[in-house]
Amino acid sequence: MDYFVIIITIIIILLIVLLLIPLKIKIDYTYLDGSNYKIIFSYLFGLVKKEIDSNNKENKCKDTNNGSKKVSSKEYIKYFLDKGKIEKLFLTLTIGISDPFLLGITTGVCWSLINIILSILFMNKDIDKVISREINVLPIFNENIFQIHLNCIIKLNLVYIITAYIRILKEKEGGENFARASN
Repeated sequence: MDYFVIIITIIIILLIVLLLIPLKIKIDYTYLDGSNYKIIFSYLFGLVKKEIDSNNKENKCKDTNNGSKKVSSKEYIKYFLDKGKIEKLFLTLTIGISDPFLLGITTGVCWSLINIILSILFMNKDIDKVISREINVLPIFNENIFQIHLNCIIKLNLVYIITAYIRILKEKEGGENFARASN
C-alpha cells in the first residue's frame, strides 16, 4: 500500500512538472517572390519536435468541420498572446520603388503600420521584456522590390494550451450555459 501511494505521488508530481515546462514555438516567415513559412513546435527542451513547412505538401489542413459549430480564433490568439512570452522578434521589411518621393512616403507608412500592429499585440505587455528584438524597414532606391522576413520565438506553458483546447471543445459541442431566464 505504501508503494502505491509513493508511485501515485511521483506520477502527480511528474504530470505537474510536465504541464509547467514551456512549449517553444519558432516562427520563420519569408516573402520574396512567394510566401514561405516554417513553424517549429518544440517541447521538453527540444526532445519532442513538430515542424510545419509551407513547402511540405503533407501538412495542408483538411476541412474537418463535419457539421459542428465554427469557433472564432481571434479570442484564442489573444489568449495565447496574453499568456505567452515572446523571446525573440526580428522583422525586416525591404521596400524598393523607383521614385524616391513615393519610397519615402511608403517607408513612413510602413513604419506606422508596424508600430500600430505591435501596439495592438503588446497592448498589456512591455515590449522591453522581449529579450532580443530588431525591427527594420529598409528602403531600396531605384529598384522595385518588396520583401518581408519575420523570425519570432514564443514560449507558452502547456497548461494554457490544454485550457484553450477544452474551451474550444466546449464551444464546438455546445456546452452547457449556466445562465437562466429571469422571472
